[in-house]
Amino acid sequence: MDRRSTLIAQIMALEPVERRAVVEEIYLRVFDTSVSESLRVSGERISSVERGISRMLPFDEAMRVFET
Repeated sequence: MDRRSTLIAQIMALEPVERRAVVEEIYLRVFDTSVSESLRVSGERISSVERGISRMLPFDEAMRVFET
């Protein structure tokens, strides 16, 4: 099993609440970090999810992959 498959299997083995928390953390670290530097309003960091970046997959849609 490759590294990616191993990580996915480990995430899928978690209880649903834990799984959602882990995936949410990964999602926010990957997507929020990649675009947040360009999204500054009054010096506050605005998450890409809150700003509704159209090219991003909304978190709830991303979670459907893990809610089987």
